[in-house]
Amino acid sequence: MRILMILIVGVLLGAGAMWFYGTKEGNRTARSTGEQIESGAKSARDAIEEKIRVLDLRPEQIKDDIARGGSNG
Repeated sequence: MRILMILIVGVLLGAGAMWFYGTKEGNRTARSTGEQIESGAKSARDAIEEKIRVLDLRPEQIKDDIARGGSNG
């Protein structure tokens, strides 16, 4: 009985979400959220690339360091 109630609630939530995202406002909300995520990801990528550039890390150096067991020598 409990599983049936959980299933019904899940179906109702899913139907409500589909209805909301089918509306213009829901579509705008989803698009806006996607743009915010994309912007955040680009900012994070740029920050990581800058740190790598500042630290002058190259793939060959990283491989050599791993081969040496991660020592700083």
